[in-house]
Amino acid sequence: MTITNKENILVITYPGCIFFEVALATELLSKQYNIIIAHPNKDHFKSSNGLTITPDIDFKSINLDNCKAILVPGGDPGSIKDNTDIDKALTAAHNKNILIGAICAGPFLLAKAGILKGKSITHGYQKEQLHFLKEYFKEVNLTNDDLICDNNIITAKPEMHIDFAIEIACRLGTVDPSRSGRLKQFYKGIQEKTIRSSAIALINNGNNKFLLQKDYDKIKKESYYR
Repeated sequence: MTITNKENILVITYPGCIFFEVALATELLSKQYNIIIAHPNKDHFKSSNGLTITPDIDFKSINLDNCKAILVPGGDPGSIKDNTDIDKALTAAHNKNILIGAICAGPFLLAKAGILKGKSITHGYQKEQLHFLKEYFKEVNLTNDDLICDNNIITAKPEMHIDFAIEIACRLGTVDPSRSGRLKQFYKGIQEKTIRSSAIALINNGNNKFLLQKDYDKIKKESYYR
């Protein structure tokens, strides 16, 4: 593992994790931060898409001194439900107010560590799964929102992996929030496909002063003047 002066982004992986759910986030963050892959052990493993991933560290070796954020993908986090090392790491990160992003089933690991009590989150679980997991999600406000930011914890539904990635990148300074709407369109493949007609006028008061109106584009999620 190459050591640099950059701060670290820690990606929590486990057998059967769905790595693509955090892949775009790592892509957007990688120019400014080191991406560190943590796994229960340092053995090579296959993600859900069949790609072989080589971890940088095991859970016991997690060091938060230079950590800026932790990303937790979905998949089957129940495969490490008895692992206490990840509980200790997530609890310590939460106490340090480190940004923690969990998507789809990823919030299970946060709940298991006990850091979601009193928090509002979203997730990718079905009702029957939540009934089975109700002991873990006690005192947690489970919502059906697409994406929720509750202080240092960001959670998202699996289909929101693009919005999830860009939200985290905005929070960590690698994406300009004013460009977030356009960037979402780019990755979703809808850029330049939402054409709307409008009529505007340029009003001059005779003293070389022009009247501008501030408005908000709900699609691009950007403010603009015209």
